[in-house]
Amino acid sequence: MRGMSTFIIIPVGGTTNLDQTLPQQFGNKALRLPNGEWFVSYDGTSRQLSDDIGISESTTGSAIVLNFSA
Repeated sequence: MRGMSTFIIIPVGGTTNLDQTLPQQFGNKALRLPNGEWFVSYDGTSRQLSDDIGISESTTGSAIVLNFSA
């Protein structure tokens, strides 16, 4: 059984709405880093997360979404 994955979201190319979108959508499962990157715990793929937060369609802005394991 697979659990939640950890992702890092790195804003690129200007203004994004991630500072509003991620806390609203994920609450304490999202942590903003000092330079504007985000750690997010999410049950899905990078593409699914990108779709869910509006990055795929650029409604939230542009960002790179990477899945990683520690």
